[in-house]
Amino acid sequence: MTTFYYEVPETFREWRIFSRYSLLECEKTFGVTRRTVNNWESGRIQPPRAVIISLGLFGGRLDRLGKRWRGFRITPECIESPDGDCVRCEEIRALRYAMQASDIRRDRRCRMNENAQDVSSHWI
Repeated sequence: MTTFYYEVPETFREWRIFSRYSLLECEKTFGVTRRTVNNWESGRIQPPRAVIISLGLFGGRLDRLGKRWRGFRITPECIESPDGDCVRCEEIRALRYAMQASDIRRDRRCRMNENAQDVSSHWI
């Protein structure tokens, strides 16, 4: 089965294939036996949530980080929103200077985001 980028994989096997990881790479990356990976692959047992989140990140998908991140992806060039807007690393770095110029306290803003993340963490 081929999972296209706009589709969200569901099973371990779909996430593994989407992320372009072999069974052997999963075995080594997650520090488990071949038997464990085969059980995940066949659906006999569910892998830990961290494994699925990791495979999603390896494939550039941010969906599993929470509701606010659904549809976002990371490419070698940028972070892309579901609407097709892109933010490049240079723009993220420039935000610091834009916030300084606007007299926005960055540390305060980060703490506000931490609270927002706590609220959305149950959506993962």
